[in-house]
Amino acid sequence: MSQRDMYDARFQNDNTVADLIVDNKWKWPKYWADMFPNILNLSVPNIRHGKLDVCKWRNNGGKDVKFSISNVWEDMREKREKVDWWKLIWFSQCLPRHAFILWIACVKKDISLGVVVYNIWKERNERIFTGEKKDADCLYKVTTDGIKLQLMSLQVKNSNAVRMITLEWDVKFRFRGT
Repeated sequence: MSQRDMYDARFQNDNTVADLIVDNKWKWPKYWADMFPNILNLSVPNIRHGKLDVCKWRNNGGKDVKFSISNVWEDMREKREKVDWWKLIWFSQCLPRHAFILWIACVKKDISLGVVVYNIWKERNERIFTGEKKDADCLYKVTTDGIKLQLMSLQVKNSNAVRMITLEWDVKFRFRGT
């Protein structure tokens, strides 16, 4: 369910769960049953008028806790040992949207993957929601420029590998003290 679906159904940002229930039945737009068949299986909650809606998360232990992204993450993530390459993705100068998408798509230990995945995701959304399309040359330039900016924002130790990347990508790094 997207923001566009909510807009098309004329829902407001300040709607509450209680606004979507009439006579103890859901008040979904009729066409949503075709778009979201599982919506018909949602049980109607018991609404206590005069109380604010509260969003809870039932954790893996079966306990209802306050909903937060960190609680959901702790329940959903696969628990593993901390990897030694985590700073390649979550470094102090990273762009969180790139880092998050890279972490999700983590296939290689390559900073450029995050920029590539982010730009593909952004182009997809622009095509869906605005109908605008960039040509391949423009996408390539936006992506390579994003990679260069990401590389230039890093503070790195001077090494042969860094000097090779400097030549390959035509970027200047900020070197930290030795």
